[in-house]
Amino acid sequence: MIEMWILNICHKNIKTMKPFENKYEQAAETDRINNLGVAEYQNRNIEMAMSYFKQALNVMPQNDDALINLGICYCEMKKYDEAIKLYQKAIQIHPDRDAGYKEMGIIFYQKSDMPNAIKWWKEAAKRGNETAIDWLKTNGYI
Repeated sequence: MIEMWILNICHKNIKTMKPFENKYEQAAETDRINNLGVAEYQNRNIEMAMSYFKQALNVMPQNDDALINLGICYCEMKKYDEAIKLYQKAIQIHPDRDAGYKEMGIIFYQKSDMPNAIKWWKEAAKRGNETAIDWLKTNGYI
């Protein structure tokens, strides 16, 4: 019950947000909102999680964590095209980060498109993603 009360207060604060004085405040706020979305996702409240991820992106459109998290929600709903667009944007923003590549591999794996899944997991592996490395090794691709 207290968790819902806290979430309601945070949600009200998001709606009445004033402009940020600097980029650090903006980054902290978008991370805070993204983390609320992660908590909702972990509680299986996908729609509420998506709402928070979208709000985090309204605060800072280049938040690659929120882009990836929103993409994960779309992927879970089997809205692969929407997820792919978000992952591609996250990769464009932060090309050295492994998460977007790994999630792209997951989409293609779920679509039974193994050549593309392997291609994306190899990109994730190049960036140090242990899950991708382990899968590729186990299945004889590296």
